[in-house]
Amino acid sequence: MSQGKEGLLTLTLVLLVLVTREAGAADVGTASLPATPSAKANGEVVLVSGVASVIEHPRALIEIGTDPDTCVDFYVRSLGHPIPELVVGTGGLGAAKLLEAISVEEDCPQYPNRTAPTLSLKNVTAVERRIHVIIPAASFPELSAGATGQIILVQPAATVTAISITLKRQEYSAVWQGFLWFLGIAIPATVTATLGLLVLRATRRIERVTGETEALTRFRKDKSEDLKKFFSELYQQGMHEPSETFGGFMERELGNQQIMTNLPERALAAVSAALRAGDREKVASELARAFPNYKDTILKPVGKTNSK
Repeated sequence: MSQGKEGLLTLTLVLLVLVTREAGAADVGTASLPATPSAKANGEVVLVSGVASVIEHPRALIEIGTDPDTCVDFYVRSLGHPIPELVVGTGGLGAAKLLEAISVEEDCPQYPNRTAPTLSLKNVTAVERRIHVIIPAASFPELSAGATGQIILVQPAATVTAISITLKRQEYSAVWQGFLWFLGIAIPATVTATLGLLVLRATRRIERVTGETEALTRFRKDKSEDLKKFFSELYQQGMHEPSETFGGFMERELGNQQIMTNLPERALAAVSAALRAGDREKVASELARAFPNYKDTILKPVGKTNSK
């Protein structure tokens, strides 16, 4: 017995198609599997094998070009006398087409020009006839339950027999399902969390800078007279200190005036670094930026008065 398509559950059905000489109309019957297949009075027995109960269409992660058709095989033969004509068709399979294989080695897509919606087999004997069913991709639904179609066999003036099959799309493999989960859930969640963190950090930075600016503004207002006196006297003296004592003198006096504790974080870091490096010009420029009301007085020791 020939084998059906690999990977599909194969169901062999014995179809009893009775040729009734007195009846002229065709009645719809059902496929059955009798315990002992045999010919009955005025009828012939047709054996259909290799029919898969479920046909699955490959599911691609990314569709490139046209989604290819799915091709499956089944076999028919007579268990009794030769059958002069057996018409094979389909129902519920969309624009499915049929093709009889002309050799054992023939693959489904080799002869597309010979396909047709129905197939008329002449003189069906005990020798198996191999039939291709080419089902378009559009016939396979996205629904997990799939859809039901039929392969229909008819003898002239005889019982019509329909074999039900289910069409489904294959599930993604565990690896692809994990990738799709990562792509559809993990990445958006990570991006959302990252953006949220960036927004939070930006908000906190704005709040910190705003708080520092407000504190410095209050300090300049509350200590205006003390600051004016400091920058006119002690500051001028400190800016002319020798290099060995410049940094220590200025850091001590700026601390005594609470200037260091009221500078914004960025300005405090810049002034501290300049004091350690003995960079008088950098110290003056940072203090002038923080206390613009005394800009000329602050820049005077480094020769930058009236600078803009």
